[in-house]
Amino acid sequence: MVGGGLHREGLLFDSPVRGPFRGTLLAPHGVTRGPAVLVLGGRNARLDQLTGDEPPDHPDRNVAERLARAGFVTLSFDHGIGGGLDEKRRAGRDEGTLLAHAFALTGRSLLGALIGGALGALDVPAAHPLVDPDRLGLFGHSLGAAVALHTALLAPRQGLPLCAASHLGSYRALYERLLTGHEGAALPGILAYADLADLYSAFRGGEWRTSLDTAALPGTGGAAYGLALVPEIVARADRRWWDTARAALPPLTRRRQLLLRAAELFDRGTVTVGGLGPQDADGFRAALWSTAGLPPPLVDRWCAMLREGLLKRGGEPMPDDRLSLVALPGNTFTCLESVLGQAERSGAVWVRPSRREPLSAARLVAALLAVGWPAARIGPYPSEQRALRGLCPLPHRVRSAEATRFPQLRGQDAEFARPGRFGLLDSPDPYEPISTIQLAWTN
Repeated sequence: MVGGGLHREGLLFDSPVRGPFRGTLLAPHGVTRGPAVLVLGGRNARLDQLTGDEPPDHPDRNVAERLARAGFVTLSFDHGIGGGLDEKRRAGRDEGTLLAHAFALTGRSLLGALIGGALGALDVPAAHPLVDPDRLGLFGHSLGAAVALHTALLAPRQGLPLCAASHLGSYRALYERLLTGHEGAALPGILAYADLADLYSAFRGGEWRTSLDTAALPGTGGAAYGLALVPEIVARADRRWWDTARAALPPLTRRRQLLLRAAELFDRGTVTVGGLGPQDADGFRAALWSTAGLPPPLVDRWCAMLREGLLKRGGEPMPDDRLSLVALPGNTFTCLESVLGQAERSGAVWVRPSRREPLSAARLVAALLAVGWPAARIGPYPSEQRALRGLCPLPHRVRSAEATRFPQLRGQDAEFARPGRFGLLDSPDPYEPISTIQLAWTN
């Protein structure tokens, strides 16, 4: 149907969790293979107001209509959390809150149900003849922004553009200080794994960002430093990004030469360490002394051993495209050779330093970047000790001092450089993309 200059289609979706719910597709008149947006309104938004079929109760409520008139194909649907319960039975209580409580009684979440509906609805514009499936994005406001955020994180196609309005800050601010957060806008127990800012940072698409979740370092000078921690949800998103991006990365050649240059720079040069800025050799040694109690002569010797180990290696291995995790122990410095070894043989390496001494790992990563090692192939992944159990299953290959604590990762070809302490594990079951809402937030 064409009305008001727009093509309109009424749709009826069916969900095993929510039951049937309405949707409306709008398109500019005469458009062919245009860009499309899945529009998810706020808690009080009504479908007919989003699409302009009824006068909006707020000036900008008809966002789907506005986007359609700006040239986008839009798809909107009704959340189904308003107007379905008898007003006398509600007794003035918020309908969405009542539904959230009802879902919680069955061990599910209202947000999970809304996300499931949105994931299914994405298939409609992707297959519609008026839509270019390569130009598909999401817009959400308030509760709709929470749905759009999680939908984009869980969609099979990664990297969908996302615009979120009125759903920013932190869960603690929304639900504790401001008391403005709706019960349907957060997954139960999410703060045990990530805050709201962490979920948004999962969209960085391989670009580096600084986590707001930090931990102080030990030692007399440790208070001057804050170690930025990587939540598990961000690591999961990065693994999914790697699976889609690795095939398009240019091959990395001359790896041994780059590693030797990086080892030299690590020992004697000035590098820009993330969060610390430029750091010369003396500043590095001073930081290790104040935080970990390592005397400079010992650091000199270990730097020399790192270079000597590279020079004594045999022929260069044939690199594969597997993702490796090197989880370093408390005596991080003595095990940095493992990072170089995995960098030479792997498609990409995640370096998980110990909180007791993360500075040498951070400097080594900075040195690798400085000599031209691609940022997509190396990255620091600091985490709390308790988060290591969720981090280890994600890569294909794990080299960790905690190897014996994760027997589920051991394959038949597991090797142990130091039996019982430090081992190389090849995961027998490569990580599979998240297939359900629950798996994204539980170990």
